[in-house]
Amino acid sequence: MPRAAWPDLARHEVPWPGEAAARRFGETVAPLARRVEAAAAESKALAALRDALLPDCARPE
Repeated sequence: MPRAAWPDLARHEVPWPGEAAARRFGETVAPLARRVEAAAAESKALAALRDALLPDCARPE
């Protein structure tokens, strides 16, 4: 598994794409981030429902 030292990462400069590009990127990824949050909440709710409905011996480890 590749690893990096934090000091090496801290020295790396990230170029600023400009306000317009940053806003476009934010508008593009915001719906994706909301979907990820919704999927995580759905997964948690489904796991709780599974745990409530299935006996302990049928649950995955």
